[in-house]
Amino acid sequence: MKKRVLDKDHYIFLDKPLVSLYKEEDHDERKAEIEAYTTSLRTYMISLESLSKEHFSREELNLHLNLALILLSEEKLWTRTKELKRIPLKVFSSMVEEPLFELKKRQKHILALTLLLEPGAYPRLRQTLCFGPAEENRTTLIEGKDHSGMVLKRRGGVACILTNDGAFYKIRDTGSDVGTLGYGKKVRRKPNVLKPLLVLLVLAIPLGFYYNSLQKEIERTVIIKAVGEVTLKFNSFGHLVDAFGNNPKGRDYIERARFDDLSLDAAVGEVLEQAYISETIRERSTVEILISGKPLTKDYFHEGATKDRIVSYQIEAKINDNGSFLYTQ
Repeated sequence: MKKRVLDKDHYIFLDKPLVSLYKEEDHDERKAEIEAYTTSLRTYMISLESLSKEHFSREELNLHLNLALILLSEEKLWTRTKELKRIPLKVFSSMVEEPLFELKKRQKHILALTLLLEPGAYPRLRQTLCFGPAEENRTTLIEGKDHSGMVLKRRGGVACILTNDGAFYKIRDTGSDVGTLGYGKKVRRKPNVLKPLLVLLVLAIPLGFYYNSLQKEIERTVIIKAVGEVTLKFNSFGHLVDAFGNNPKGRDYIERARFDDLSLDAAVGEVLEQAYISETIRERSTVEILISGKPLTKDYFHEGATKDRIVSYQIEAKINDNGSFLYTQ
């Protein structure tokens, strides 16, 4: 395969006023060509909307121009491109020695120029482009807020234009018809809120799995023996995730209980209340509370729902917190 590296800088876009290239008498033919051109772009899955979002420097535009001309001059490669409706990038990358990932980013614009430059395809519209050999003298490109070019599409006060250096822009323009010259300020791109949201979503998914795993991970188990026996299980956040009776009385406590508050203190207090209401335990009854897993602070039961039930019902509570005895009084 013949290398075409040295052909990447043969031509450059020239800085000549577009109005000097414009011919009013060609308007109808040019307008028909624009319709045919945009239709052709769509067969390659390219829209004027997508092209107007891709902004390139003058150096990049010159590179795209030369790549388009190289592609056109390679008959077999151009034929294959038209069959596939895309550039065979690996072959083209090797031929012109441009990184594959860069060509992927530039492919739409290169194809748009190639279609426009194809001999005999759009002669009137092609006159919009102004380029010549790199050796030609040219004026310096003056960057400004206003842009002028051939109007390819318009909707309301916004027109999509093709400039004489092969760039596609959206501008504010209220008076220019398709196929005539348009002039105005470039439309600012709306902030893309979707991308940040997608990034947040991608980050949130693993965090969600991690959070879910923490919710399911059992960090502490509490067994309450008050004639009936109940087992309570708590996750890493200290929330009740499972409760069941180990005997008939224990199951009766669970059926009666309302665990509105999922904290350990509230859940134990609720079980004690159901045991007392069902008259399974009375004043001075002994209740064992066995806690396994991550130890609680020594003063954990000095106040709260559990302490309130123990004091109110005058229960003798034996609390064993993972080998350490805790007392509420």
